[in-house]
Amino acid sequence: MATLMCQRFTPPRLGYPRRAPPRRPSVGAGLAGLRCAHQLWNRGKPVAATVYEADTTHLGGRCWSPRGFFDNGQVSEHGGAFISSTDTAILKLAATLGLKREYANGGALDTGDYVARINNSTYTGAQQQSDWDGDVYNAFSASYDAAGTARYNPGTSAPITATRSASTPR
Repeated sequence: MATLMCQRFTPPRLGYPRRAPPRRPSVGAGLAGLRCAHQLWNRGKPVAATVYEADTTHLGGRCWSPRGFFDNGQVSEHGGAFISSTDTAILKLAATLGLKREYANGGALDTGDYVARINNSTYTGAQQQSDWDGDVYNAFSASYDAAGTARYNPGTSAPITATRSASTPR
């Protein structure tokens, strides 16, 4: 009889209580931090992420959409404004997120010189090109040639470098 009772007895489960699903931190609500949280959530087994951001005025980091600056409700882009038609990974992401594509091949927008504001002065596209062709390109080219391009070599876990060829376009 004692043997029969022992077989029917189920000891209480010992161990830790069930844990909540893990959460991962994502530091920064810029494009990289938001994309990281998005990727974690859309995996085969979703992982929730908590996104931490210091700037409380907007999400997106250096990329954001100023509204109310132009007439007729036109929205401009600050930061990543254009997606190249050859950038298939970004185009696929945009489609996944349900974003509408707008083709910026002139359209009805005014044409003119590209300008920037630096130290409250106008810096025209012609001035920028002149500076680039003069001193800036040579400085970038020299530093690029001196440093090379760091690339990771997975076979040795050591960086490898590749230098720019003479045929690299200016």
